[in-house]
Amino acid sequence: MSGGPREERTHPGGRRPADPASGERTHHGCRGRTTGDPARARGRGRCRGRQYERRVHPDRARPSLPRRSHEGRRPRALHLVRRGTNLGRDGDALDHARGRGVTARIAVVTGGSRGIGRACAVALAEAGWTVAIGYRSSEKDAKETMEALSAAGTQGLAVALDVTDGASVHEAFRRVTDEVGNVTGLVNNAGMSRDGLLIKYPLDVYEQTMATNLRGSFLCSQAALRGMLREKWGRIVNMSSAVAIHGNAGQTVYAATKSGLVGLTKSLAREMASKGVTVNALCPGLLDTDMTSHLTDEMRAYYIDQTPLHR
Repeated sequence: MSGGPREERTHPGGRRPADPASGERTHHGCRGRTTGDPARARGRGRCRGRQYERRVHPDRARPSLPRRSHEGRRPRALHLVRRGTNLGRDGDALDHARGRGVTARIAVVTGGSRGIGRACAVALAEAGWTVAIGYRSSEKDAKETMEALSAAGTQGLAVALDVTDGASVHEAFRRVTDEVGNVTGLVNNAGMSRDGLLIKYPLDVYEQTMATNLRGSFLCSQAALRGMLREKWGRIVNMSSAVAIHGNAGQTVYAATKSGLVGLTKSLAREMASKGVTVNALCPGLLDTDMTSHLTDEMRAYYIDQTPLHR
């Protein structure tokens, strides 16, 4: 080792310029020198009490990626990138995420005898699902929905279901599981609305609205998750409302229930994500269904005027 003075070459940003002979760039950490030991050169830290210089060949450089997620593990996507695996070729994981290979494609649609529920049931049947609709009182409407499901290519199943009653929910899902199979799809569509100013709103109607719109979705989700966890895959869709986001005078109670459904959706989605179960909410505006049939022409004109497409 020469005892003469050593010339230090510095570079802005703490790096030395590329070595013309080797094409390598030296990351300058301090004035210390590497020991020449390859095992040490591959690591990080300090060499003999000083930070050593690390040489990285341009062809071997890798993109900077977070080494750990907040849970202490690398996200799956980073594992695949580290191994040089194309995400699009990870067939097993993607197929399972899309439901391929899942033996049970069975959906329950609450409030499925008419309106939005019937439309959802028919759409699921056309997509190849076996559909069970829940209805509370109207057997005539349920029969019409069953005929629509048959025309879409599935026999389906109609079960009496009061979403506000835990025993009724348990019995309905038990019947679907016994007769068809594990439930892997759920549309929480059953709901009710009765407009009125909060100061004069009847307490019994408030409790009924809360029980139907919020408690019912809680009970049905709880019952459906048993089959989804057995299949390690599932889809839950909660029918909320645009009123939950924007609010509306005279619909304080209805908006409260639908806002609660949005919160339920967000939290349940986080709880079930690692189990292969997704949870989403839809917030439709005013639709021409039985629930809105009581509106006067003046009220309809007002709501249509509030809609961007005026329809």
